[in-house]
Amino acid sequence: MYGSDTICAGATICLIASLIWTVQGASDCTSGTPVSKDDLTAFRVSLSSPIALRTEVTYAQAAELVPDGLSEGNAPFFQMPVPQYIVTPENEQDVVKAIQFAADHGLKTSARGTGHQISGIAVPSCGIVIDMSNLNKISLAPDLQSATVQMGARSGALFNETLPRGVMPVAGHCQHVGVAGFTLGGGYGWGSRYFGAATDNVLSMDIVTVGPNRTATLARLDYKSDPELFFGMRGAGGMLGVAVSMTVKTHPIPQTTTNATYAFNISRAQEVVTWWEAWFKASPRTLESGIIIKRDHSLGPYITIWVVLVNASSPETDTAFANLSAFASNRSIPALDGGLSTNTSTLAMLTDYPTYCGNLSQATYWNTYYTKNSTIPQGLVSTMVTWITNTTSDGAYFVMYADLPPASGPAANAYGFRGTYQTEVIDAWDRSAGGAVVDGDANHIAWVKAASAAVIPFTSGRYVNQLMFDFPDDNRASYEPATWERIVKLKAAHDPLNLFRDLNFARPGASTASSK
Repeated sequence: MYGSDTICAGATICLIASLIWTVQGASDCTSGTPVSKDDLTAFRVSLSSPIALRTEVTYAQAAELVPDGLSEGNAPFFQMPVPQYIVTPENEQDVVKAIQFAADHGLKTSARGTGHQISGIAVPSCGIVIDMSNLNKISLAPDLQSATVQMGARSGALFNETLPRGVMPVAGHCQHVGVAGFTLGGGYGWGSRYFGAATDNVLSMDIVTVGPNRTATLARLDYKSDPELFFGMRGAGGMLGVAVSMTVKTHPIPQTTTNATYAFNISRAQEVVTWWEAWFKASPRTLESGIIIKRDHSLGPYITIWVVLVNASSPETDTAFANLSAFASNRSIPALDGGLSTNTSTLAMLTDYPTYCGNLSQATYWNTYYTKNSTIPQGLVSTMVTWITNTTSDGAYFVMYADLPPASGPAANAYGFRGTYQTEVIDAWDRSAGGAVVDGDANHIAWVKAASAAVIPFTSGRYVNQLMFDFPDDNRASYEPATWERIVKLKAAHDPLNLFRDLNFARPGASTASSK
């Protein structure tokens, strides 16, 4: 039950009141649930399947929701929040009923698409997780210009459904990335430099929201029905409601593609990045490219340029590949080179790219930032080189890619920092039966945190999809100031009970100090 049965007089007042109640509800979770046995029975019976509702959730069950290798196993160093309930819906109405139950009992709620956001952002402590794994249908429109995707689908499944038909959506670089969180948080993936972010390509979505009357409502959302909420759900969706499906644009794509990977000694890092930045800015937008700075267990630190063609070849793309090959000649490390590959299956390329798609059995910790403008700042490369040189982890690396095109008109949304360089700080390490202590989790995580702190001065924003939310300002820093003001107003208007992710979200146990 809520602390009061009075309907809130105003959205902002209601939001503040619900924030206070949320704290009280969290403490109640440890001493006994405010939900009666009869309430639970009625809720369970209302769902499509009696096994759709799990109660008395254990820590192990909570950790399974996020397959990060980090919070599972023996004595994990990184603790996952534990929800009070997990609902696995069979259809959209089950989602509505779960959110209505949350509204009736003042429980924080979040939809879990595939669990790729490893910070546990989809697992509200003492709340309800709506596990979308059964809602994974994908249907391609007869004209092949769009696809409708349920929120439990993964990028690999979406590519497998569309690429054999000669079209592609914008989806994750790694096939296990879920479509839901990836798109609702922005989505820089395959084709983004040419087609825009994943969220730029959303035509409509079916979402559930809860207003001041505490009624969960399922509705079709697009630019015409509510342009402001449509703006916010694309980039900040997790704070405003729950999407159950979305229709996205698809784009013609050849069945074969060209890609290249060249590795260089770390002593050439500044030379390589300076050359790559100029080359990248002059190259056609159909070329997607990035920089990876990492280490090899025997050869030590090195830097890699990777390039993938996401459309038909042209004289301009042929010239760009030729220039890259010429630069790499007599500079690259043959033992680490992938070289230039032509006539590669596009489907294989986009669903199994090995350069930085992780192993889900590994533990992973990461943060992602945006540079201050469209130029790689002086000192950033040397900072990354210093940190990669000072680690002994072969799974530690930095990734940099850039040049997301602007979105305007109906495509405009909350995903910002366009045209800047996205910079990722990551460490991934093997998990053994010995668990966190034996595997050195504390040292790996400390490296990511320290390397992130060293990178932050060169940046102006963060990427909500790839953050550990170690600081209370991480969520706000994921949006440009004017956009953040719009999100705050949307939160008050469309989630006045604060059922969904907090504006100041920070994972349990995170620092209370600003990162700045």
